[in-house]
Amino acid sequence: MKYFFAISITALFFNYSVFSQEKTTTHKVEKGETISQIAIKYNVTPYDIYQLNPDAQSGLKPNSVLLIPKNSGKQKVAVQTKSVAKTVTHEVAPKETLYGIEKKYGVSDEALKQANPFLEKDGLQIGQTLTIPSGIGQKNTTPVQTKVVYHDVLPKETKYSIAKKYGITIEELEKKILK
Repeated sequence: MKYFFAISITALFFNYSVFSQEKTTTHKVEKGETISQIAIKYNVTPYDIYQLNPDAQSGLKPNSVLLIPKNSGKQKVAVQTKSVAKTVTHEVAPKETLYGIEKKYGVSDEALKQANPFLEKDGLQIGQTLTIPSGIGQKNTTPVQTKVVYHDVLPKETKYSIAKKYGITIEELEKKILK
């Protein structure tokens, strides 16, 4: 009975170590590499790498070894979403000034001139149509923010449904798919 128990425990540990090794691989960090580059190389997310290597969050050191999870068969899609920035036009009326227009729409002088480069050369003219950049009704304008979203593709999910979920076109989605 002792031998049976010893053999069973040995077989159990052997199977555990074999199966656990199949789920990960190792990567030797080279100088200048980032977690994002490594994640793309192995078709995983940076979050997956950080789960196995919590110390990597403080920074990567050259020649250190990272555990990389093997791709589970799910395809990862990186989708960059942009907050929708609506532009509005404004026709310049008599006695209007740049300051008054900027104050009315809550945009900075720099943003207004960047959206209308002819203002630097020609100045403000009655009847001109100005493009008012995003930030309408806001006192402080912030640039359009971009964030990266990782999406696990589920069975029976289509490019159309994914693109619709993130508010982008199928062409934009195809450009952003991780290879």
